[in-house]
Amino acid sequence: MARTTIGLLLIMASFALSAAPLPESNISYSIEVRLDPETRNLDGKETITWRNTLETSVDSIPMHLYLNAFSNRGSSWFQKTLGERFQESTILKRFDDPWGWTEPDNIRQDGVELAWQPVAPDDGNHLDRSLIEVVLNEPLAPGETVTLDIDWSGRLPAAAARTGGYDRFFFIAQWFPKVAGVRPEGDFNRHQFFGPTEFFAGFADYDVTIAIPEGWGIAATGKGELLRTEDGYDWHRYQQKAVIDFALATGADMENVATAHELATGGQVDIHIFQPKGYEHQLARWTDATARSLDTMSTRVLPYPYETVTVVLPPRAGSRAIGMEYPTLFTGGPGGEIWDYNLIKETRINEGVIAHEFAHQYFNAIVATNEFEDAFMDEGMTEYWAAEIMLENWGEESGNGFLLGRAMNVNASSMVARPSETNYPAVWSGPSFLARGYGIGRQFYDRPAMTFETAARLFGQDVIDDVFAAYAQRWQFSHPRVEDFWAVADEVAGPQVAGMLREAYVHPHIPDYKVAKLEVKKYSPPPGYLRDGNETVFVDVDWDGDKKLGLPVEALEEDGQVLVSILDPGHTRETRTMGSIERRFLDPVGEMEGTDEVGEVESTDEDETSFYASNARVVGPDWDHLPVIVELRFADGVVVRDEWDGKGVYREYRIVRPSPLDSVVIDPDYNIRLDIVPVNNGLKHEGGGAIPKDWSRWLTGLYQLFAEGAASWL
Repeated sequence: MARTTIGLLLIMASFALSAAPLPESNISYSIEVRLDPETRNLDGKETITWRNTLETSVDSIPMHLYLNAFSNRGSSWFQKTLGERFQESTILKRFDDPWGWTEPDNIRQDGVELAWQPVAPDDGNHLDRSLIEVVLNEPLAPGETVTLDIDWSGRLPAAAARTGGYDRFFFIAQWFPKVAGVRPEGDFNRHQFFGPTEFFAGFADYDVTIAIPEGWGIAATGKGELLRTEDGYDWHRYQQKAVIDFALATGADMENVATAHELATGGQVDIHIFQPKGYEHQLARWTDATARSLDTMSTRVLPYPYETVTVVLPPRAGSRAIGMEYPTLFTGGPGGEIWDYNLIKETRINEGVIAHEFAHQYFNAIVATNEFEDAFMDEGMTEYWAAEIMLENWGEESGNGFLLGRAMNVNASSMVARPSETNYPAVWSGPSFLARGYGIGRQFYDRPAMTFETAARLFGQDVIDDVFAAYAQRWQFSHPRVEDFWAVADEVAGPQVAGMLREAYVHPHIPDYKVAKLEVKKYSPPPGYLRDGNETVFVDVDWDGDKKLGLPVEALEEDGQVLVSILDPGHTRETRTMGSIERRFLDPVGEMEGTDEVGEVESTDEDETSFYASNARVVGPDWDHLPVIVELRFADGVVVRDEWDGKGVYREYRIVRPSPLDSVVIDPDYNIRLDIVPVNNGLKHEGGGAIPKDWSRWLTGLYQLFAEGAASWL
């Protein structure tokens, strides 16, 4: 819920949407590299200037050699869960030597060669060379600067995850010796490269000169130019300030087409589409998707601060590079004929991938959280905003396009499309690279994204937009932690919103509201002695007298209100909150549709005088900040709603009235997108069956699984 105080207005004024000028970087890279397509070799040299921003002197600097993840089966990346994404068996059939690597030939400081060695601080794996420690020739005090000159050799893997290629197309990412980032806590991010997570680095200025075969197309981070052509190679130069990484793509059959786009917030961004030649008819579609993503994020979160954005749509040979983000450059889905196929040409799978990868520009590349340790921050926020981009630009009902002639709903929860175990660790568990034994898609993507979507529905879309705008404004170029996000949420939106966001991240179980029971019996006076006015009446088991005997007068509903007895068992935190049984009068909120199809309960000739005792039980996750509506629908069309605060593991309802309870529906407006099994949110008395959900959500689940299969590196 939004605050309306003067204080809040002042807070929001301070967060007016504006991108900060690109900051001065503490690191600069000047790199020269040449690609040999026949051998996949890289021959490079680089000069790194690094300023010590730590509070203590350093006598060594850790550096990442990411390509060594692909050097052998024993690397930590390969061992820890992601060997299957390398598609080892398939690649070994196609290539005698698909492996990749990188190695410094020498590292110098002021002309003096420095000692270095591989280190494995995370798992002690002596076969892993993804992290090295470079020993300086003398300690570097806080604020001082060191310049390192490195000659290095490398080899790209054959079309592996995130990077590599062969023959006529290469996507080149995480390819050069790179200084480890500095964590917000003020120490180096000394981590090896593991499969479940991605990358983290400090903001740097890049000046990169690249030699590729003459006539090949190229796309890279930042703005580029062709310098010269000599000995069969084109030498290109690309420059970009204040980014956390540098990546490029090149191919013999690729073309780079640029279109100037005027941002909705002012300023111009050049949109580059790098795709296979011969598909010019698709350019407008991908340019439009990118422009829409730019404008949505710029108007609602933060104006895009860079001058270019490049979308790489790899050919089939580069399919393992699809769906991955880098500063000012990302890969969408595959390029080429696939989007002309009748089956999927009316879907917006690729628009969705573009929206997702562009949203990464904010949370991975501008705010720049730590992917090694907090993958859920970037991935979850990105997943949420990708859906918002699709929703704003193409609408909810058919925002994901059409599959088999049916509209694909944008907001159909991806939680539905995955297995429904609830026993996951807390989202805030970490570091993220140690994730094992459960789906990282649900943990890092779905749960956070559905948290934000749920919060928007509970507290208001504008409120959550304000939180994100304030967060991006305050923490751009600053590497925040999740605690910083919660603090902004509390400051901007208040403790209820911040509490809900925090609870969703620290609670180990995924919420599941469920209707557990619905029972209906025709009312009859209970056997025994009952008072009827001033008289005592004996009721036996064969009673055939007044069938309303013993009814509370409120059951007659002369004032139109429905009397509901609600059992709340209480809940326990650090202290115990006692439960209660409350008699509550609820006003009907409308009539149930399709009342003529409602089944009867013990139909007799005297139904007009009959009353029914209905009992229902709902269960929930027992959270403090996840309130929900419980809707009671009766056979005569009357519908009443109870607002349950969600505290406690169950809640029971008893109603005696002239019509039986036909069905119970939890969350009828589908606000709790975090609910992992929404199909069990409803139960009908007739046949004891569940209330079916909108079929399109399930078909959308099929669509999402298809999209994820097409872009496994989102």
